[in-house]
Amino acid sequence: MATGIVSIAASARHDPLVALVLGVLAGVVFGLHTVRAAVRGRRGGGSRDPGIALPAFSIVAACAVLAVRWRTGPYGVVTCALSATAVGAWSWLVASALAAVRSRPVSQLREWAQGSWLLAVVACQSLAIAAADLAHPGTDGLLDVALAYWTLGLLGYAAVAALVIGRAVVDRGVMRGPDAWILMGALAIAALAASAMGTAGQTVAAPEWLVAVMRAAALVLWALATGWIPVLLYFQVRRLIPALYGDRSRWAAVFPLGMYSAATSALAVLLHLAGLRPVALASLWVALAAWALATVGCGVHIVVRYSFTT
Repeated sequence: MATGIVSIAASARHDPLVALVLGVLAGVVFGLHTVRAAVRGRRGGGSRDPGIALPAFSIVAACAVLAVRWRTGPYGVVTCALSATAVGAWSWLVASALAAVRSRPVSQLREWAQGSWLLAVVACQSLAIAAADLAHPGTDGLLDVALAYWTLGLLGYAAVAALVIGRAVVDRGVMRGPDAWILMGALAIAALAASAMGTAGQTVAAPEWLVAVMRAAALVLWALATGWIPVLLYFQVRRLIPALYGDRSRWAAVFPLGMYSAATSALAVLLHLAGLRPVALASLWVALAAWALATVGCGVHIVVRYSFTT
């Protein structure tokens, strides 16, 4: 998912070579992880542990991200297949996730809450983007679907972020892990979804009020995501680079950085804000650097583990 997001950000900045390489790599890695999960039988569905059920929504986001990445050119069938898979996976996971959350008291949820729980929110927003991108005259009902997923994602963000912040009041360690960056990334993808719906609304001749609301929402959500960056840097300034290299959850930090760049590019186009383009470019380079560091760290981890097992 992280690689796919960085690929989308590179495509938005008109860097086709980087976007193509990362897009192909994202597809290959997604395929390998899918086969691995099928062979090992690891599933988030059915788990009553929120720490398993909510992060399992990453599969939904991964499918939707790849669907958006390959939406142009001769890849229409792939996009539709991945979008359908994402919707099916979301429908399968949501029941167990709700059961897992309802089975725990709020005090316990707050004690366990972590940034990776927001992947359930990211999944909703990624489905909103996929639906908005597929909307066109004749299928304008998809814009309503996108709006529903987007609204659900915002409600989910409010609930989960409140739990994470509540835990951070007594345990600042939760803000020092790479997955804390999803607090920013989940808002960035919501801003990207709002931009996508604003653009789609103009294409399908949606009500003017809806387009205006999406334009305003995209700007507000992007500003809120931007506000998280100095907060997260404050908690992680000394350990972000080591975490990207050595922490097993390193990719949880790469995805938000790439998403912020993609959201900034989309907002610049939607609102015709040329001043945001340098911000999008700078954040893309940061995301690429984070991706490279995480990739090296992952490679070193694999080599070390292989060396010890042979």
